[in-house]
Amino acid sequence: MVSTWDGAEVTQQHHSTGVTATVTVPAGQTYETTSGWSVLTQDDSGTPHVLRAAADGSTTDLPVTGLPAGARPAGYVPGGSVRRAAIVYTLDGTTSVGLVDLRDGTFRSYVTGVAAAPQVRFNDRWLVADWRHIRVDAAPGTEPGRLPRSPAEPVAVVGDQLLIGNPAFVLPGTKPALTALSLTTGETGTVLANSYGGMVPTPDGGALATAGPSSFDWNVHRITPTADGGTATTKVARVPADRIPVEGLAMAGGELFLDGRQGNGHRI
Repeated sequence: MVSTWDGAEVTQQHHSTGVTATVTVPAGQTYETTSGWSVLTQDDSGTPHVLRAAADGSTTDLPVTGLPAGARPAGYVPGGSVRRAAIVYTLDGTTSVGLVDLRDGTFRSYVTGVAAAPQVRFNDRWLVADWRHIRVDAAPGTEPGRLPRSPAEPVAVVGDQLLIGNPAFVLPGTKPALTALSLTTGETGTVLANSYGGMVPTPDGGALATAGPSSFDWNVHRITPTADGGTATTKVARVPADRIPVEGLAMAGGELFLDGRQGNGHRI
């Protein structure tokens, strides 16, 4: 799904079918994000809305209910679900995270007392916010569990696994990898070795990540949940090796060094 926002219109197009839809944002509302065919907006009073394109070309408008009185939304986060979206909100100086059911507009809080800009990842089973996790179907009042913090980023929740990648640093002699932390057992494992760079959750409950042994064998991998709550990986696209013009050469200590600039302007 590709969504483009231009003024008061959000145009959506399904990748596989080519089907398109246009959602008109009502006056007094501002566009926040999209999740599947749903468009999330916020009105001047701070109330979130779920908009969808109707069959006759009009736009349906569903106000979100269930936010605590006085809460002010601070962020909207799509994730590994087309049924739900996360809303980060503040109330009396405390930041919390919950999920809105996009079918009926009902909201439920899950994690309270998180960082001002928490990292939020979720699917239809789990919500992870600021390294705290809870089942989406947990009984109201259930306390989230705490996860060990990592120098890497939470990438996505796939099945019962929190995928973690793009570490801030790696030990000498090691290479970055995309790892999985089981939200049920606490066990960890490697999903993709030599993986870093592009990593995103997908609305179907999976994820996409780049990995490979070298720039000549660099691929986009699709990560999907398995029946037992684990993950499976499939190569879906090859990333061509980057061509870097050589701008300078030097020889020292029996080694040849080159100087060049990548397409993004970074020098090597």
